[in-house]
Formats: sequence, C-alpha cells, structure tokens
Amino acid sequence: MTNMASVARGAAAGSGKPTSEFRRNSGVIIGGLVAYTGGPIIISQTQSIMIAPVMSATGLPATAVTLSPWILLFMGLLSPMVGRLLSHYSPRPLAIIAVVANVIALALLAVLPASWASFWTVGFAVSIIGSLGYWATLSRMMSFWYRKNLGLVIGLVGGGASLIPLVLLPIMTSVIYGPAGWRGGYWCLAAYVGLISLPLVLVFFRKPEKELFADDLALAASNTENHVITGLLLHDIFRDARFWLLSISWFVISIGIGGFITNMAAVGIERGFSPTFATGLSMALLIGTLLGRVFGGAILDRGWPYFGPIVIFALSGLGALGLAFLPAATPVLFMLVIAAVLGLSMGAEGDYLAFFALREFGARNFSFINGVFLVMAGVGAFIGGFSFAVVRDVTGSYAGATTYVSLTYFGGSALVLIAGLFSIAARKRGAQFYAGKDAANLDL
Repeated sequence: MTNMASVARGAAAGSGKPTSEFRRNSGVIIGGLVAYTGGPIIISQTQSIMIAPVMSATGLPATAVTLSPWILLFMGLLSPMVGRLLSHYSPRPLAIIAVVANVIALALLAVLPASWASFWTVGFAVSIIGSLGYWATLSRMMSFWYRKNLGLVIGLVGGGASLIPLVLLPIMTSVIYGPAGWRGGYWCLAAYVGLISLPLVLVFFRKPEKELFADDLALAASNTENHVITGLLLHDIFRDARFWLLSISWFVISIGIGGFITNMAAVGIERGFSPTFATGLSMALLIGTLLGRVFGGAILDRGWPYFGPIVIFALSGLGALGLAFLPAATPVLFMLVIAAVLGLSMGAEGDYLAFFALREFGARNFSFINGVFLVMAGVGAFIGGFSFAVVRDVTGSYAGATTYVSLTYFGGSALVLIAGLFSIAARKRGAQFYAGKDAANLDL
C-alpha cells in the first residue's frame, strides 16, 4: 500500500519549485481580517471609549456596562469546544454565524433600555455565539493555506483588524459626544459589521478546494486506512512541560492585556485628559496592537520564535509601569508612546497562541490545543478587565489596578523564556516542529 507521507514527498518532488504560499490565495487574509472584526471582539476593541459616556448617561456602575471582560472570557472558555467542532465542520459557516449574531447584538445594545439585565444578557449571548468565529476558527482557516508563513499571516490578519477600530474610534467619538449619544456608537459598529464585514466574509473566507498539506489531507482522509497524521497525541501533550508553561504564560500575560484594552480611555479620562485625547490613547494602543501583530508574527517565522514574545512582553511591562507611576504632567507624546508600547503585547499575543500550538504539537490536535490556550488567555483577560471595573467601583479610581496588572507582563515574559528553553531541549531529543522557519516540509 502507498503511504500518505510517500505520496506527499513524491508530489513535492515532482512539482519543481514550490508555489509561494502567498500566491495561492491572499484573499483569505482579508476574509480572516473582517471575520475577526465582524465578531464580538470589535466591542472589546472599542469598549474603552464607551464606558464613561454610558455610565454618565445611565447612572449604571462600571461593572454593569463593561462587557469586554465577559466577551473575552466566554470566547476563550468555549474555544476548545469550537476546536472540536472544527474537526467536523469547515471554519467558514462558524465564522458567518458569529458575524450575523454580532450584527443583531449591536443593534439590540443600541435600542434596548439600559440596565444590568440588558447589557449582560446581550453581552453573554453574543460572547457565546461569537466564540464560533474567534481565533480557533480564524487560525484554523489560515493553517489550511499557510505553514511556513503562518506566524506572519496570523499577524497580518490581527494587524489589519487593528486598523478597523482605528478608523471607527474617531467616528464613534464624534457620534457619542453628539446628539446620538452612546447608542449612536453601537449603531456605528452595527453598520460596519452588517454592511462591510459580513459581505466580505461571504466572499473571501473559504478553504482551499483541495488540501495543500499532507497532514490536512490525512485528517480529511482519516476514515481510510492509508493516512499519516502528524502531531502529538493528547496524552503526550498533557505530559509535556511546554504545554503547561505556554498555557500559564498566556493566562498571566492576558491579565495585563485584558485590563488595559478594556479601560485605556477610561483611565485617561480619570487622569484628567479630555475625551478626545483619551480616545487618542486608545488609538495609540491599537497602533501598537497593529505593530505587534505584524512584526510579532513576522519574527516568529524568521528566527528563534520565542525571542519575540520574551522581548515584546517585557517592553509592554515597562509601558504599563510608566502609565501607572508617571505624573499627570508627563508630555502628551510620551503618553501616546507608552500606550503604543502596551499595545504591542495585545497584538502579538494573538499571533503566539495559534503559532505555538501548531509549531510545538502539530495538526493532529491543533484546534483543541489552540482552544485550550484561548481559554487560558480568555480567563486571564477577564480577570484583568473585570478587576479594573471592580477596583474603580470600590475605590473610585483605577490606580490600584494599573499598578498590580503591570507586573503580569514581566511574569509572562519569564514563563515564555522557560518554555523556550524546554522547546530547545525537546528538539535535541528529536522533537519535530510543524510551523515556522524550522518546520518539517509537509507541502503536497
């Protein structure tokens, strides 16, 4: 009988120079970008400019109107279940369902009476359904098209997605502080998701007509007797120190990320900045997110992949300490740079979860392991984001939260360093890598 790996090697050998991954289909990157921003994550990305005006207009506390932590929590917690769905279904219908649900949720937020019940009911529902289109789905779709450049591609998807709120934030600010009020902000988001994101997802977010990599072909043919599926078994993964170190590091670093992504503008307003400049801080944060996505992803594919997260997380830790302790008289430009440095980790972390799940453990259980990593990140982001709201409601200030959350960046950086050392040791023992510069050749 013909072995699947032999077929793969023969196909690769007979095809001459391999086709560039980017020449196969770059449209799927656009599809991934708009699928990401068409889901509930767009609420998290723009939440910081909504908190203060909603609280002012409704009299509700920060814990009632801060939806971002819940969104990140539920989408993370449900990611392993989504990973299991992805072993049976294409990512495409899952992403479409998530985007449609988000359009409905945004419209409801814009029209329902403001209350704890309305905010939390809509937030919980869209988080649960929106998990179908979160990173487990997006990264799986990208992995059907890219392997050698997977880190860069995930970075392009996330980085491009950071451009959308950069455009939306100033528009939303002018609407929110105009006659339409905070409800107009949600209508802006609903218009983007329904009129732009959804149509582009329908056009571009598609799998290849036939599998491009040997392990995907093997998974697709798993009901036959001739297949070779690359990657570790779950019981081997759970006994691997790399898995636990990476999982804990994503949890720790996400505490800081969740805290600042949800509350950056609110922290700025508390420190005496105008709503316009507070929005500028959120925009600087998103610019940093864009840079972190693209450069963080590119670094993954070009050298020792652990170097990028170690450095980026540490830099963001310095930025967080600056935001916590620098006086209010600090020059405006320097404050914007600090916000951008904080954004580096927010962008880059999204690249890292999917990349290291595939690189270290292979395609066999990629969607599930990526889902577990997303759970850890989601729980951490919830703790960070919600703790800001709790501290604000209890003490009347965000100061205490910014101080403790800043230290999580350094803890995450140290844990990634240790995981990298274990990865080097595993390679010396003969472990195989499945993505990035040193990945095994699985092209068909």
